[in-house]
Amino acid sequence: MKEKKKEWFSSELRAALIVVVAGLVILTFLLWSVTALKKGDILQGVFVSAIAIIILAIAIIHLKRIYGSVKKGLPVEDERSKKVMTNALAKAYLISLFWLLAISWASYNIIEFRDVSQAIGAGIAGMAVIFGICYWYFNRKEDIE
Repeated sequence: MKEKKKEWFSSELRAALIVVVAGLVILTFLLWSVTALKKGDILQGVFVSAIAIIILAIAIIHLKRIYGSVKKGLPVEDERSKKVMTNALAKAYLISLFWLLAISWASYNIIEFRDVSQAIGAGIAGMAVIFGICYWYFNRKEDIE
């Protein structure tokens, strides 16, 4: 009985942290969007607002999954989900190294960044997309080794 209460508390804490972090990230993006719109940069304002909406949707889906598992009495993370996360992180890390090398090579010949922070932002955004694709791939895969 204590194990179940401990798991529920852990899941509640995890859900609360997701709500807090997602809320702060969404508010930051919305503030960025409002600032861009006030400056007259409509494209950037709309793009950043769209990212905030996507983050909100992902957070809601993840919270539904957590509460669904807890209501059924299942653990939030099982062996398979841990393997999926481990494999996705490992592959995303390796692919991201090549992504960063490609950005650094392209910055000399093809892409002209305004400053270093723009290159770093492109690198981090690419890494996030690469991780998302790797997680999606390994989550869809039948047998994970």
